[in-house]
Amino acid sequence: MSIEVKTDGVPAGYTIKGARSGELCPVIVREFTSSEDGDLFISRLEGLPSELIGLLPSENRIFCSMVDNLLAIIRRDRTATLYVNELAIRLGIRAKRAIQAGQAILDDDIADIEDFGFVGVEIPLDAGIVVLFSQGWRKGLYYDLGSLHGEVATSRDYDLGRMLAQHYAYLGFQHLFKITDEEWAELLAHQWFPFISLRQSTIKDMIGKVRSGLVLLR
Repeated sequence: MSIEVKTDGVPAGYTIKGARSGELCPVIVREFTSSEDGDLFISRLEGLPSELIGLLPSENRIFCSMVDNLLAIIRRDRTATLYVNELAIRLGIRAKRAIQAGQAILDDDIADIEDFGFVGVEIPLDAGIVVLFSQGWRKGLYYDLGSLHGEVATSRDYDLGRMLAQHYAYLGFQHLFKITDEEWAELLAHQWFPFISLRQSTIKDMIGKVRSGLVLLR
């Protein structure tokens, strides 16, 4: 169920640095952060997402610690539509093998995530958005408020579904995205790349051995 709320003003983003009255103050209007970013991620959550949750009617109020996913569609007229723990996520994946309709799939069946959306929701191109999603204990936050500012409304000029898919994949496949150049060199030296056909547990074990200085055997 969606909930309509009224914001105190049009959200601008997050300041990069402080400024005195009258000074130029740069503002971030589009960004992705995740639980991998530590204090930066917490500071972002304590900003706009917390403010939006605070606008919920008392009968719909929820503790921030209970939020698994959130979508806010924000408009220039200072209204917003909120979905909190309400929506099913739809992914467009590139499969490693042939898959039948209705068949359950596992992480090991996914070669890549290429599209991300919420079932039953269309996000207008000229709306600001705040998206919070979870994978297990990990969380990711993406916001884009750029279309809310300027004398004339503007539309997003990129594929939002593909952008969110990249961030969702980053969250779910941390063991791959955190491989350093030195670790890649070690894997390549032992001819363990590409390893798209390997199970995720096998890949994690290989990376763990490289980081522990153990010998990789084919």
